[in-house]
Amino acid sequence: MPNLARPIWVLALLAVVALAACGSGGGSSGPGTFTTTYPPTASGDPVAVSLIDQAGVITGIDMAIGAAPVSGVEAVPGQPMTLRVSWVAGECTDRVTMVLNSVGAGYEITIHNHEGITAAGCTPADISRALNVAFNKPVVPDQLAVTIQFP
Repeated sequence: MPNLARPIWVLALLAVVALAACGSGGGSSGPGTFTTTYPPTASGDPVAVSLIDQAGVITGIDMAIGAAPVSGVEAVPGQPMTLRVSWVAGECTDRVTMVLNSVGAGYEITIHNHEGITAAGCTPADISRALNVAFNKPVVPDQLAVTIQFP
């Protein structure tokens, strides 16, 4: 009777290697997620911001501290592949989730301001927020629509 232990072990090893090779195609495993955190303000804690790129066109994000307190989208001077997205959040917003999707020839970014558990004790004060969003190609403000939703 031949010893089958060694051939079975070799076949098992080959199967593991083959499965690993199938999963390492170098492609995207899902939407890209970018994160940053706003520093604390006099009236609030730090605010975590995450942007989920379901269109696969974002290369990075960063806070636009000191940006004009307006809501909307504007070009960033000298950076043709970056747009500034500005919005207003409540005083007790403890995190912000943004989702970018393709819509026709442009994009839509949906902003979800999440109020913390202490929101009942907050004043109705609004805080302007702005984020520079870098794309992998030139994008003009008219190509990005902004929608603000509350969870």
